[in-house]
Amino acid sequence: RVLYSAGDTGDSSVVERQYAEAVGWFGGQPPGALFLNAGIGGGRYELERFDVERFDAIFRVNTRGPFLWLRTVLPALKEQKDVSQVVVTSSVAALRGIANGGPYAASKWAVNGLVLSLREELKSSHPQVKCGLVCPGPIATSWWDEPSRGGRAPDAPPKPTHMLSAESVAEACVSLLRQDASSNIEQIVLEPVLG
Repeated sequence: RVLYSAGDTGDSSVVERQYAEAVGWFGGQPPGALFLNAGIGGGRYELERFDVERFDAIFRVNTRGPFLWLRTVLPALKEQKDVSQVVVTSSVAALRGIANGGPYAASKWAVNGLVLSLREELKSSHPQVKCGLVCPGPIATSWWDEPSRGGRAPDAPPKPTHMLSAESVAEACVSLLRQDASSNIEQIVLEPVLG
């Protein structure tokens, strides 16, 4: 069963509403798995050309959104005895800098820092709550051609010639959900095959 809900994940009241809807949809039980996958780009600009509003929008969605969701769902996950899994989508940009994309990369570095710190918090106190990252490179979706959603601006560098399929990223996310109870995957990094 799938529940669809739209809203601004950078708004705590929206996150609380969506979480309450999800718990109600699944019979009053908190989720055993959570997939946090919200993100926007900001165009490709030299750092001095990034305006503050664009910077704030990137961090609101890419960093504040996962923070609000984790803060909202963690109390219920910690109360459960069963193993639960949180999967957070980040980016290879969180592992290395990208020219003309500093604020985007910084927002994803922040996400990695948030999740890796949470793992340290949970390690001894609540080991049944697993939290892992999926860090993909460029993915072949229509996003690249949609500047209104944060994709390539008309003056941006050309889109990558080698990209991952959306299916390959989905498989990586599912692999965290299917991992054995004895393991706790920290992060999966996906790079496109060159050739």
